[in-house]
Amino acid sequence: MAWKRLSVRARSGPLPLADALGTHGTPESPAASRRGTRGFLALNRAERKIRSIDVRFRDGRHPANAFPNQGGADFKCIAADAVPRDAAMQPKETTVNRSLDFRTAILALAVSSTPAVADIVATYGGPSAFSASITGMPDLDQFRDSLPPDGNGTGGGMYCCPTSFVNVFAYAANHGFPELLPGTGNWQAQANYPIASLSIAVAGMLMGTSAVDGTTGSGAFSGAMQYIANAGLKDKLCIQQVYSSGPQQWVRVHDIAKQVALGGVATLAYGRYKVTGVAGGIYALEVGDDGKLVRNGGHCITFESASPSGPFADYALTVRDPATPRGLDAMQSVFQSEYSDVFTLTFGGVCCEHFAADTMYWDISTQPGTIRLIDGVRVLRPCGALRFTSIPAGLLLSLFTPGSLGLSPSPVVIASPAGGLADLSFGADASDAYALVVTSPTSGATQLRRINLATGGQQPVGTLSTLRGIAVGRDGRVYAHDGTSVHAYRPDGTLERSMTPTAPPTALAYDDVRDRVVVLSVARRTVTAYDRTLAPVAEAVVPQSVPMSGAGSVSVSPQDGSAYFVTSASDALGRVGPGMTSADVSLSSIAGVTAPQRVACGDSGRLWVTSQGTVRAVAKDELGRWVQDTSSPFHLMPDQGPLAIMRSRTNFDPALHSGPGWREVASWEDAGRGLPLADCVADLNGNGIVDGADLGLLLANWGQTRVDAVSVSFDYVGNTVGSWASDLALVVNDGVHPTIGWGGYNSVLGAAVDAGRWPFYGSASAASGHYSATVLVPAGSVLSGAGPWNVTVGNGWTGSPAVQYRNVRVEPAGKGMPSLVTVPDQAPSGTQSVTKPFAIAGIAGDLNADGTVDGADLGIMLSAWGACSR
Repeated sequence: MAWKRLSVRARSGPLPLADALGTHGTPESPAASRRGTRGFLALNRAERKIRSIDVRFRDGRHPANAFPNQGGADFKCIAADAVPRDAAMQPKETTVNRSLDFRTAILALAVSSTPAVADIVATYGGPSAFSASITGMPDLDQFRDSLPPDGNGTGGGMYCCPTSFVNVFAYAANHGFPELLPGTGNWQAQANYPIASLSIAVAGMLMGTSAVDGTTGSGAFSGAMQYIANAGLKDKLCIQQVYSSGPQQWVRVHDIAKQVALGGVATLAYGRYKVTGVAGGIYALEVGDDGKLVRNGGHCITFESASPSGPFADYALTVRDPATPRGLDAMQSVFQSEYSDVFTLTFGGVCCEHFAADTMYWDISTQPGTIRLIDGVRVLRPCGALRFTSIPAGLLLSLFTPGSLGLSPSPVVIASPAGGLADLSFGADASDAYALVVTSPTSGATQLRRINLATGGQQPVGTLSTLRGIAVGRDGRVYAHDGTSVHAYRPDGTLERSMTPTAPPTALAYDDVRDRVVVLSVARRTVTAYDRTLAPVAEAVVPQSVPMSGAGSVSVSPQDGSAYFVTSASDALGRVGPGMTSADVSLSSIAGVTAPQRVACGDSGRLWVTSQGTVRAVAKDELGRWVQDTSSPFHLMPDQGPLAIMRSRTNFDPALHSGPGWREVASWEDAGRGLPLADCVADLNGNGIVDGADLGLLLANWGQTRVDAVSVSFDYVGNTVGSWASDLALVVNDGVHPTIGWGGYNSVLGAAVDAGRWPFYGSASAASGHYSATVLVPAGSVLSGAGPWNVTVGNGWTGSPAVQYRNVRVEPAGKGMPSLVTVPDQAPSGTQSVTKPFAIAGIAGDLNADGTVDGADLGIMLSAWGACSR
C-alpha cells in the first residue's frame, strides 16, 4: 500500500523510514527494526513536503499490523489521503497497541519547534485570586528505548519522576542556570534527543529509580539534590518537596501557584485512591488496617499553568505529562500540554483536590471508583534570603533571590513593629515566613506572625506574648521559646504542647536529618536535642574551656546533623557532632570574622554568620579550615536583623509515605485522560491563530540573533590600593566572532576587541557602592548567533591585588530576547576572572531555534497557518 502527498512540516531530507520507525522488534519478528524495514520518505526541499511513503517490512506485513498487543493504551495510525494499490487493502483507521502514530512521529522527526524562550507569568492574591503560567517548559518523553525496560518491556515505563524533573532542570538551564544537565538547548529538536535521554538516565540513577517499581519520594528528593550538587549549584537552587500528610497539610493547586509566583517551577505527583462510598457529600476512601488512606501507586507530571476556573470546577490546570503523547520510543514526540478540571473533594472533613477524568466535568458521586488526588509537589526555586529594610510604611520584607528562573518575587511590606524583630525563619516550604515581632520595647512583649511571602498578609500564631526565639520543623510545626519553656504549634497555629527544660533556652534550631528540636542553653552550657514530642533524646555539655555568655544562635547542618553555635563571649564557631555528646564538641576560628551573632546552615555544608554588620559566608578550605567564601551571593549582605537563608526541605515521612503504593510508577490507565493541547510555536502573538500578524513579526526579525548593546550593573567592594570600580573588565564571546571587551584599566582579559572604558571611568568610581552602565557593540564588530555564549568578568587593573565585584548582572540587548546573566562574585585576589555561560533566547520567529530567522522558519509557519489546536 502507498500513501500519496501526505504533507508534513520538514527541515531536511531525504529521511530514511528506518529513522522514523526507530528500533521496534516484536516477539514474532525480532528483526523488524531499523534493518527490518524498506522504503523511505522522499522530501521535496523546495515545497518542504513529503511526496510519498512506501512502507513494508521484509516479511511483507503492513506497519499498522506489525506490532502486537504488548499492553498499554491504544493509539491510532491513520492512512490519510491514501490511494490503495489493490482492493484488498482499503484505507482505514487502524488501532495498534504499540502506540505507533505515523503522523505524530513524522512531525516529531521533521519539526524542531518550541524555541528556548522561557518565562513565568504569575500573580497570587489568595486561594481564589491567582494566575500562574510557565511558557517554554519542555515536555520530554519518559518512554525511550535507551532507558531500562519495565515489566512490559517498555523502556522508561517507570521513569515519569526523573523525566518530569529533567523538564524543570532543562527549563532552568535555559533560564539562567546552564550548568545544569542537559544544559541549554531546544529540547523539541531531535538533535538533542540523546543528551535528553542521558539526562533522564542520570536523574533516574541518582533517584534510585527502579525500572519495574518506579521512584520513591525519598529517592526523588535526595536524587534531585545530588543532581543540583553535581552542577555546583547547591545553595543557589533549592528544592521544596511537600507531600500530603493529614488534615494539616494537603497539597492544593493554589499552593502550587503561590510557589510559581515566588519564582519557582514544579513537578506534581498524584496518587490513585479508591472511593468506597458517599454520604452527605462526604466521600469515604479506602483505608488500610493501619487506619491510613490506601494509595495505589502514583504518577509524576510537570506543572505548566493553573487558574481559578468557571462554575463547573474549582481550578483549571495544565501539565506536561511525560507519558503522553505516545509516539515512537526512539525519538521525541511533539510537545503538548494536557488540560484538566480540578475539583475540591471532601472526605472525612478533610479537603484535597483531584483531577477530572475523561470529561470536562466528572460527578464522582455517580461513578464511585478510582480517583486521582494531587498529593505531592516538588518545587525548584532559586535559593533566597529574607531581609528587612525600614521604610515610612513600616518594614519592607525582601525575598532576596540572586538567581531567577523567569520571575523575581516582589518585596512585601509588613506593619512596622515598635521594637523590631526578635527572630525570623522561613516556613517549612519557604512560601511563608515566621517573624517574631517586638510589639513593646519597654516590656519586651512579642507577637509571632506568619507572613505570606506572596501577598504580605500576616496572621498571628498563638497568643503568647513572651516568646524570644523560633524554629520551624520540616513538617510545618513551629517551635518557640520564651527563655524558660519551649512550645510547639501546629501549622494552623494551635498550641500543641509545652515543655520546661532543665536548661533555660537561649536559641532553637530544627534538625531535619533526625527530626528533632535542638536547644542551645548558654546559662547551662548545653546543646540538647528533643524529639517532636519535646522529650529529651541527647545532650552535649560544652567544656568550661569554651567561653559562653550572653546571647547565642544555633543551626543544624542538613549534611550530617551537626549543630553549629555562636555566643557573645567568643569569636569562635562551636560545633556539636551528630552524636550529640560532650565528646562531640569542638571549637574553630573563622579567618576575618569577629563577634559573630547568628549562624545559619545551607544545603552544601556552607555556613552564614553575621559579623560586623554584614552576613559572612564561610566554608572549609582544602586544609579543613573555616574561611570566608566570597562565591556565595549572600556574602557581605547587610545584616539588618535576624538571619534567614532558604534551604531545601522535604516533609517526607517514612511512616506515611513509604510502601509500594507511594512509588511513582507508570500511568497506563491514565494516558490521554486530560484534554491534549498541542504547542503552537508559530502563533507568535499568542492570539490562538497563525496569521498575517505572526508573519509580520517573523519578517521583522529576519536574519540572525545579534547583540547591539550590553548593560552591566554590580556592587563594587575594594579600593584598598587605589582601585576604581571602572577597573572591572567585561568580555562577551558568542563562540564564533572575535571576543569584545569593555572597561578595565590596563587589561581587558584577553578580548580581541577593546570597546573602550565605562562612562564612570576614573577616580570618581573609587568608592564602594553600586555602579551601572550601558555600552554599545562597536561598529564593525559582531555578536550574533545561537551560541554557546559566555561572559567573563574580572579585575582589569593588574596592579590591584584586592578588589571584589559582587551581584554582577549582565544583560545583552538587541535582536531577540537575550537572557539576563548573573555572574558569580569575583574573589578578591589579583586579576582573577569569573566566566559564566549563558543562552540567548530565540528571536520571535526563530521557530527551529537555530539562531536565525530564515526560510526554514517561514516554512514551519506556513504549514501551521490557521487556528491553533489550543
